[in-house]
Amino acid sequence: MKHPAKQPLAVSVAVRIYRALLMAWPGRSGGNFTSEMAQVFADICRRAYAERGLPGLVQSAVYALGDLCRRAPQEWMAHVRPTANNDTRLPHKPRSHRRPGSATKPLVFDPIVHDVRFALRSLIKNPGYATAVILTLALGVGANTAIFSIVHGVLLTPLPYPNADRIVTIAETSPVIDIPPKWASVSNYLDWKEQSAAFEFMALFRGRSRALTGGDEPLYIYTAFVTAEFFDVFATEPFLGRGFTPSENEPGADQVVVLSHVLWKRRYGSDSSMVGKTIELDGQTPTVVGIMPPGFSAPARWIDPDVSMDLWLPFTIDLAATERVNRSYFVVGRLRGDATLDRAQSDLDVISAQLRDAYPGANANWITNLIPWHEVIVGNVRAPLLLIWAAVGFVLLIACANVANLKLNRMLSRRSEITIRAALGAGRGRLMRQVLTESMVLALAGGLVGSAFAVGAVKLVLAVHPGNIPLIDRVGISLPVLGVTFAMVLGTSVLFGALPALYAARSDLAAGIRNGGMRALGDGRRDTRNAIAVVQLVLAFTLLLGAGLVGKSLVRLMSVSPGLNPDQIFTATVALPWNRVSTLEARAAFVTNVLARLEAEPGVTSAAMINSLPFTGSNVFQPIWIDGHPRPAPERAEVVAFRGVSPGYFGTMEIPLLQGRDFDRRDLANPQTAVVNEMMARRYWPDESPIGKRFNIFGTDVNLTVVGVVGNVKHYGLDEPPKPEVYQPYTGEFLTTKSFLVHTAGDPAGFGPRMRQIILAIDPDQPIRDMGTMQAYVGRSTANPRFNAIMLGVASLVAVVLAAVGLFGVVSYTVTEQTREIGIRMALGAGQGGVVGAIVKRGAVLAAVGVGGGIGISALTGRALEGLLFGITAHDAATYVVVSLGFIVITVAASYLPARRASRVDPMIALREL
Repeated sequence: MKHPAKQPLAVSVAVRIYRALLMAWPGRSGGNFTSEMAQVFADICRRAYAERGLPGLVQSAVYALGDLCRRAPQEWMAHVRPTANNDTRLPHKPRSHRRPGSATKPLVFDPIVHDVRFALRSLIKNPGYATAVILTLALGVGANTAIFSIVHGVLLTPLPYPNADRIVTIAETSPVIDIPPKWASVSNYLDWKEQSAAFEFMALFRGRSRALTGGDEPLYIYTAFVTAEFFDVFATEPFLGRGFTPSENEPGADQVVVLSHVLWKRRYGSDSSMVGKTIELDGQTPTVVGIMPPGFSAPARWIDPDVSMDLWLPFTIDLAATERVNRSYFVVGRLRGDATLDRAQSDLDVISAQLRDAYPGANANWITNLIPWHEVIVGNVRAPLLLIWAAVGFVLLIACANVANLKLNRMLSRRSEITIRAALGAGRGRLMRQVLTESMVLALAGGLVGSAFAVGAVKLVLAVHPGNIPLIDRVGISLPVLGVTFAMVLGTSVLFGALPALYAARSDLAAGIRNGGMRALGDGRRDTRNAIAVVQLVLAFTLLLGAGLVGKSLVRLMSVSPGLNPDQIFTATVALPWNRVSTLEARAAFVTNVLARLEAEPGVTSAAMINSLPFTGSNVFQPIWIDGHPRPAPERAEVVAFRGVSPGYFGTMEIPLLQGRDFDRRDLANPQTAVVNEMMARRYWPDESPIGKRFNIFGTDVNLTVVGVVGNVKHYGLDEPPKPEVYQPYTGEFLTTKSFLVHTAGDPAGFGPRMRQIILAIDPDQPIRDMGTMQAYVGRSTANPRFNAIMLGVASLVAVVLAAVGLFGVVSYTVTEQTREIGIRMALGAGQGGVVGAIVKRGAVLAAVGVGGGIGISALTGRALEGLLFGITAHDAATYVVVSLGFIVITVAASYLPARRASRVDPMIALREL
């Protein structure tokens, strides 16, 4: 038996779609009718595929499928409301819905369907034009969708708590102490809670890292000590068990703990019987009283966007041991239903004024700030994200301008067709509707392709983002994002389709017939195209200038010396548990033991320790009193950063010793000495040597003698100025966090496993918090500027390319229109250089206008960039000159290519053709 030849896959897919659509035909969902119509359709598709390939198949299939979709609703209406003769018609046959005694009345959607079919046929016949428009729109829409998905997830989506807009943080700041508005004192918190009527709940917390043992390997976890109302502030009930009671915040209460859902699942296998059991935490055995629901991680994302909170413990409030001057805690509150942010702030202002009068020693010059919780989390990234979104919005506008020029050129190329259609009776509304329908079809196609592009773009942005963007895990292509994409599609279709539609409506029939359609669309078309090109150039230059400023700022930042040499340095950080190493002597013994083993390792040239590793954001500030200076009031005491280090730390990190000496073993035994940085020496002993000078840690009996001065280190980031700092021997500092450093002869990253083995050999229950190279930590300080520069650079590059392509199109079409003029000039003796020069001059004039407009916009909006710049201003003259020259070169090159083509026109052929 002879089997029929196997038909192409594309034909099979088209036939299956056709069969599926036939099911929508009333009363024809099966039987011979479906088979016969599908067979006819298959024959048409095979013939079209054999004669014209895939384009022919697409054209035939789109026509047949569109016709079937258009007629199905008509047949259903006729089926429900039959005509007088009650006939049944097959698809693809014209029918008129005629009532007895009435004229033919087409359905409302018939003209729209006709316009859509006409637009599809027209675009299929011009695949190059359709592809260029769709890809241009896809680039603009896709980029905006990707960036908006980040803006929506980070800035616009409410936090995952009931009435999250009512959650605030309460922080104290002082104009005489340079610290961010985060911290508060316990005593002031108790007074706020008792006296303020604007809050439904108020809670205090403090974060700390802990060691979770009792398993196969010790686990480093993030914990928060919180007061009983903490979970009430976030209106979140435990998934299992309960939260804390007020009595559990009192000294001597039983030790209890609430686990996060992630820790409960990861460490304890989602064991529902964990409530009531004990765990091993830093040598203690608290009882689990609750498990929080999935997704709850407060307050970790405020403290560090990269971490998740693992468990919560009751905060013990000991009024006898509480000092009002100790501002190292965080306070959050939930506003009452009738309380506004302004009212709550006014309430706290009154209370703070009373506390300043009651406790002038601790509260003088301190003010209270009320900040929305969401603003605390995203405040640092709001301005850069919105600026990047605005830049990508410029790209969309440039893409629309580019498409508008393409469509205008297309309308001009169809002058004769539009003139004839108008002569045959097509009204202006009909012509406008056809042009706008084609614009809508192109915009929808561009939106679909752009949505697919946005998915990949979001993944790319998430892969290159600096890692400290909060709430980045909520970013994705969601329904609101798709809604904005659809709005952009509608907006762009109107934006780039309105001008060509107006030209079509303004077609001059009489002039068109007299001139053979040459000027049917008006005489101002060249000026309009030039204006559109100028808008593109202005927007593109503005973006390029902004990217140039940010790029130069990044170069300046990268050239800043960190004050140390991070090469060949590997680090590991541990947080020693208070219960197992509760004394200074025990912590010092652990450090001494680890350093001795590290120094004995092959390939290690030196080893050292510091309690606050540079570029990690870890700092300890203490007030001081300089010996010989008047004793300041407590609220006026100068605050400086303190860092505990081991002897040899400065040599390991290659921090220059400017005066005096480094620490040695004598200082470990008697830790009353200090090494200060150059900034502190200049501030407190500007005209004399600080060696031998003494100062006191305010409020204590600790007096330190300066034995050395070292260079400034950019502990806070390359973009931050150095601050006064004190180094002291590690045997005299109280922090439990210890960062060990080794300078290796080989690849420092390869020392990680051995570092872990050494620490665990000394204490098997000691987890390691962070491990990595010092180069990586320095790199993190430039992660945000690099991300901003990359995003703005890519946006400006795309904008410049689109603008150059737009200018190329304008000049090319102008050259085509002036072929006769060029031919005459060359026939009269004009040289090729003169022709090229005249055309390039036009492009250069447009570019100069674009540069002038861009400089004007940048001068007005430069302040928006100030927060992203380092070492330069938003009006840096050198950047303006370099970017302007480069931009003009690019745009002149875009004009040169069509000018060169025009110079090669044969005068006789040009005159004969025109």
